[in-house]
Amino acid sequence: MNLTLRARIFIIISIVVLLILAISVGLIVFSKQRNTDSGENTQNNQEQTVGGQTDTAIVANGTVPTAIGINPAVSPLSEEEKIKSAAQSIAKIFIERYGSYSTDNPGQNLKELESLSTKDLWNVFAKRIEGMNTGKEFIGVTTEAFSVTVTEITAEKATIRAITSREENNGGVVKNYNQEAEISLVRNGEGWLVDNVKWK
Repeated sequence: MNLTLRARIFIIISIVVLLILAISVGLIVFSKQRNTDSGENTQNNQEQTVGGQTDTAIVANGTVPTAIGINPAVSPLSEEEKIKSAAQSIAKIFIERYGSYSTDNPGQNLKELESLSTKDLWNVFAKRIEGMNTGKEFIGVTTEAFSVTVTEITAEKATIRAITSREENNGGVVKNYNQEAEISLVRNGEGWLVDNVKWK
């Protein structure tokens, strides 16, 4: 049988392509087999939690992580911590309301503070509300306390330092800034009332 030059070249190219395909398929099968073996080893060494029981884990860098139970124990707050936390909460609520106001509704922020204020402070606010009028040009301020720290506390008094983020809209011109406030509180039975507030 006599083959032309073209037929011989076609046969040679076909054989080369088949060899390349065979090698590629072999490499893919070998690679998958290796990944499967590696995956089984990894699964055998991973931490598994089933029904509240934890198996030991081996992590890639050789360390064993600390296991955290399903229901970790949380120690209750002490009486002192409860008192401190209550003072911080009242101060945060107070300063956010006190520092948020607008000329569309003058004095509304102060009216909302009556139940959080001592009689003396409320008398100051009540006089201030009487003299307020709706402004011709809109001014609005929104205040958010992002840090509330107890600087001094006794059984009867507390001083709180609040760092606030404030946004002021003055006739459409918006300005953002941080401002510190000092809030003085006095003990009222089981709770706290604000006795004084100062912007710094």
